[in-house]
Amino acid sequence: MQLYVRVRRGEEKLVDVWDTKRCGNKACKVNVVNRDVNGAANILMLTKFWSTGEDTAPGTSCSSAPSSPLKSTAIGRPGLRVLDLGTLPRVESPPTELRARKDKLAYFERQCSPVGHGLFVGAECVARNRESLREAGITHVINCVGFLYPAYFSPELEYRTLYLQDTPAEDITCILYDVFDFIQAAVGHGADPAGRVLLHCSQGVSRSVSLTIAYLMWREGRPYEEVFASVKAARGIANPNIGFVCQLLQWQKRRTTGPGAERLYRLAPQSPAAPQYLVPRSAKILGSAGLDPRGSFVLHTSTALFLWLGKACPEGFAAAATTFAAQLERYEAAPAPALLQRDGKESEEFWTALKAMLSSSTGEDGPEASGSWRAAAVCEIPAYDKDYEVGGCGAFCSVTDRSE
Repeated sequence: MQLYVRVRRGEEKLVDVWDTKRCGNKACKVNVVNRDVNGAANILMLTKFWSTGEDTAPGTSCSSAPSSPLKSTAIGRPGLRVLDLGTLPRVESPPTELRARKDKLAYFERQCSPVGHGLFVGAECVARNRESLREAGITHVINCVGFLYPAYFSPELEYRTLYLQDTPAEDITCILYDVFDFIQAAVGHGADPAGRVLLHCSQGVSRSVSLTIAYLMWREGRPYEEVFASVKAARGIANPNIGFVCQLLQWQKRRTTGPGAERLYRLAPQSPAAPQYLVPRSAKILGSAGLDPRGSFVLHTSTALFLWLGKACPEGFAAAATTFAAQLERYEAAPAPALLQRDGKESEEFWTALKAMLSSSTGEDGPEASGSWRAAAVCEIPAYDKDYEVGGCGAFCSVTDRSE
């Protein structure tokens, strides 16, 4: 459908009804926002009628037209008028899915959502609102985005700062047990929590929710699906990214079925933003090498737990490995106590377990646990250089020769 619309000085322009809402002619004062064809046509016809000053409305014999929504403007040439959309009827329609999602996010951004056992989930705007924290009785805060937000109310509140990206590749299992320790120290082991903990990220959607779900899975002994449903009921925008979900499901399986195969961990910085914060990373046997004398490693099997320290391992790495071994005993029922293995003084049981891990990772029979293979298994691994740079090691603490 096309109609003529007055543009200027009596000049008329043939405009398609559907194109009028996209008309780029600044001289054209008609902006059609109603997608109804008949409604749009009526607006255009009335616009022409009022703009030309005709006394009779098109298609009628009535000499008196309704009050015009076109108002005179002092800006521009005399005679030009603009359409006052405020006089047009407003059609109420349900919000779009995108609009509803934005409204929901805006609502929960300012909510400090209780999820049970003294835990609360919120966004950054809650974390910096002292009144909101006071009303919720918050005593401890876990900040998942330390590279963006500071500890706003330290030392009044106790903080645990993490450096997590909201990407599927981000490893959250390496910090789970540190988070559990912090929460347990805050809420205690009783039924009534001694303190209250806020876990927050930027919006309280993925990172903080994932850590909350993990703690409740461990505390209540429930599977991921059940805990997620309860957290979602308390905080409607809860939505961990797919990478976090997969990690939590794998962690759940490992805890319920045991290690299954030998697992080797190495201690490394959690983030370049905090090089002194060491966490356990999954380590692999690279060729025949698996142990780097510059660091500390933890080998977890179904029958034993080994703590291996290299000859050039800094004290900070050794302390972090000791802490992690204790966490495996506490949260995964690993065999206790951890057996300390020093570089060059390992037990036969340790070499047998490491050989079994090499066999399971390659699918082939492992090498004989001879002296030559043992020597080759311990060497500086280039892939770990970034973690063991001289400047980085110096930031942790002094290096002690453990050859004695």
